[in-house]
Amino acid sequence: MNPVQISHNLASVLETALPRILTQACRDTGNPAYGCFDRNWWHYRIRDFASIILQQGGYTVYTAAKVCNPRLVPADFASKIAAGSCRFWNTRAIRHGAFEEYYPWEQGYPPLAFSTLTVGSANQANNVTFGNYSTLKIRFDEEGNCDKLAVNGVLSLDSASDTLELDIADYDALKPGTYTLATFSSLATPRSRFNNVINRLCPNPALLSLAEAILRSRNLPDPCNSAHRALAP
Repeated sequence: MNPVQISHNLASVLETALPRILTQACRDTGNPAYGCFDRNWWHYRIRDFASIILQQGGYTVYTAAKVCNPRLVPADFASKIAAGSCRFWNTRAIRHGAFEEYYPWEQGYPPLAFSTLTVGSANQANNVTFGNYSTLKIRFDEEGNCDKLAVNGVLSLDSASDTLELDIADYDALKPGTYTLATFSSLATPRSRFNNVINRLCPNPALLSLAEAILRSRNLPDPCNSAHRALAP
């Protein structure tokens, strides 16, 4: 069997399974569980937490739009479902004990590995462009868990007007160390930066950790060549 036949056969299997896969996703945009693929949690309520490994369904839908009949899964519809899946994944990533599959606060490796591979696939390019006077808000909880901006593509900033806001729940409890706030493949403008950093509940300017490239605040010293900076009191 040649590769073309294999691809065709796999696409046929996917087309057969796709309707059932879509029934597992919460597609109500007004529901906090929008994008969750664990129907036992968001609908039937027979689980106390969402099994995060099931977020693989988001990438399945995204892939189906590329290989299946467009009438079966339109590209814009698939992109919205995949984006919702990623956003839901992100809300669980910052919770204590992430990620869970079978047990509460499990910190399980399989849900971490498979769901992260799904959300962070390079095939899902999501170039991000900040409009004028945009604000990126990064929240830190009491445990030091924080939001993360993941851009599998080009990050574009309007350096004259964009703002990074750090919302730290308990600054005194935040341990010195390195906290990755954003990852991206490249910057639209090399060495572009957020013009200001607003520190909520934070008495002193914070240093930023950004992977693969460097963004900096005007009130911080010039960054070194390291790809990571420390966030510390």
